[in-house]
Amino acid sequence: MAETDKLRGTSISPRHIDSLDPETWGQPVDKTSSSVALTTYAVKLLADWEEYKEHGEDLFLLFKEEFANWSPDMFGKIKSPFKKIFRDYFHNNGVYTGKKTTAIGPAMITLLNAGALPEWPRETEQSMQDQQCQSRQFNCPQQQIVRQSKEGQFLRTNIQTYNPQSPDPIRPIRFQSPYP
Repeated sequence: MAETDKLRGTSISPRHIDSLDPETWGQPVDKTSSSVALTTYAVKLLADWEEYKEHGEDLFLLFKEEFANWSPDMFGKIKSPFKKIFRDYFHNNGVYTGKKTTAIGPAMITLLNAGALPEWPRETEQSMQDQQCQSRQFNCPQQQIVRQSKEGQFLRTNIQTYNPQSPDPIRPIRFQSPYP
């Protein structure tokens, strides 16, 4: 099981690693392959992509190359927790696969048939940035409308500002005086 030792420390949960088949690790698959073999193949590629930090157009092109002969049924055979992890990896690494409520098999086939890297819809792109900001506990840019005077006229402009976020959502950040 040395092949699956690479999965320790990735997004694959240790309790799911045992449901993979080390005998089929890295072996080619086809439409007659078992569900376990298809799942193992997809997870092996996912582990490689995570290791090499593949994202964006590179990830999209690697996906198209590796899964060129896959059918919707083959994507449907990938076991449940891995199917979601697989799709989410694309979402979290800059490849739009459609709405997260879309069935994963058809979404992967649509991505496979795409001629170029699909563009993110504006509202999805903004919500992804918001989720990434919140999940990483960074200071997220906020839009603030500020009135500026220009020759006696008032103009409205959007200026990005930073609001510090509390690491603990229950306890807000309090002003700390620099004086003892």
